[in-house]
Amino acid sequence: MSNDTIAIIIYIIIFVWGVLNIILFFKIWGMCNNVEKLYYFITEEDESEQEKSYRNQTKHGNKKRPSTSHVKPIQNKPNKGDKQELMMSFNEECLRLFRQCKTKEEFEEGVDGIISIYNETGTFDYSTLKDGLWEQFKQI
Repeated sequence: MSNDTIAIIIYIIIFVWGVLNIILFFKIWGMCNNVEKLYYFITEEDESEQEKSYRNQTKHGNKKRPSTSHVKPIQNKPNKGDKQELMMSFNEECLRLFRQCKTKEEFEEGVDGIISIYNETGTFDYSTLKDGLWEQFKQI
């Protein structure tokens, strides 16, 4: 083979490599538009119907957020068990609620529901943790 043939083969390989990189770039870009869907898929959470309708409404210009009744505080009722695991689970639920809520009142209303569920375990009085949660999460 001559040098020209080798050069042409190398140019073709470089061209194909470049095209594949461009395709990969746009596939990753498109995937970034589905981050919310991926989050729900990874955490195995199902979006409530009201949350879906909220997203559809905001696409059409209606910026009003639904009430806190759409917030499902806990997927599974916490089991009596390790106190540390329950505290971590409680904190995670409150943080997830904080990310969904726009106002302090909406957040505190949802936290009351979470507290009532966790207080049923009888391991700890979770209402003592309510004070300062909004400010704590606001700093994150």
